[in-house]
Amino acid sequence: MKEPSKHTQAILIFSVAIPLLIAAIIFGTAFYGRGKLTTVYQERQDRFEKFQYAETATRELEAELAVEGRKEKIAYWNAKLDQDFVPTLSDTIDRILRKYDEEVLRQTSMSQLPGGSSISKTKRTAYNLVSLGFEGGFKPMQLLMAELEEEMPQMLLEKMTVTPMTNQTATEGTGKLNFNLTYLSWKKRESDNPES
Repeated sequence: MKEPSKHTQAILIFSVAIPLLIAAIIFGTAFYGRGKLTTVYQERQDRFEKFQYAETATRELEAELAVEGRKEKIAYWNAKLDQDFVPTLSDTIDRILRKYDEEVLRQTSMSQLPGGSSISKTKRTAYNLVSLGFEGGFKPMQLLMAELEEEMPQMLLEKMTVTPMTNQTATEGTGKLNFNLTYLSWKKRESDNPES
């Protein structure tokens, strides 16, 4: 076979090989650029969707807080979490009990309980368990519990035992009951406090 002439080689190199090489480079660059643009577009689209979700959630939260008195309640609840639990609880119960005669309702015990809660099973949540004892009528006790939970919204009734008064003490007043309440009170974790 005859070797191509230099003229034919030049034509093959400059009219076929180099244009094919340039076309391959352009095609590869375009393909790579398209993939990169698609990735950037998808990331921006994801960010935009997250932004829209956050904006919607913020508007909904602002609408919830705009309901009359709700911001003040949240501020009040946060202030309650910042106070010492036991003195605040004692003061609140004393203030509520002043509304009732001792024959109607009286406190018999108050103590903090060790151990875990049946409601909060994780170690990450911080809480106090407190046991309260009362004796008196059912209706005053219901009113005390409602007012206590309104004054101290971080408290959650975990357990309640109601027993009739024993025969010896039942002669002093009729219709009296013993109430043993176990409350779980949420508290701020150390990591939630800005000072620490």
